[in-house]
Amino acid sequence: MTFLDRFDTASARLADMSRLLGAEMAGDGSPEAVMAYRGAVIRCAACRQGAACDSWRAQGTSAEAPPAFCRNRDRLRSLVRG
Repeated sequence: MTFLDRFDTASARLADMSRLLGAEMAGDGSPEAVMAYRGAVIRCAACRQGAACDSWRAQGTSAEAPPAFCRNRDRLRSLVRG
């Protein structure tokens, strides 16, 4: 997998996890929201729990909280709470 492929995969995983949680990762499109999203994709791309993430996301159509291993757990939890 190339460097750019890792970012594409991370972006797709993050989008899917956000959908399952009912969270809007991209925010309002402001520069701050875009930077926060970029940071989340970078954290996801650097994560070594890809197989666990894929398994977690395959378990259902919705979730109440992100998995404990997720590097973006705190950010996702704050978006779920509103």
